[in-house]
Amino acid sequence: MTIWECRLKPDVKEQTLHEMEYWINQSFLQHYRQKTYEIIENPPCIAIDNIAKYGKKKN
Repeated sequence: MTIWECRLKPDVKEQTLHEMEYWINQSFLQHYRQKTYEIIENPPCIAIDNIAKYGKKKN
């Protein structure tokens, strides 16, 4: 970032410093912004050969 000495004259100094602050903040926020991720929910996959019946064995 370059700030020209002529832009730091008293009549424009405050505005120049505010602009500099804005660009530093924007740069910081863009560098450290929170990344968002899309969560894709898929139904569980189940492979079944034969369906087993559960229960008590009869002797």
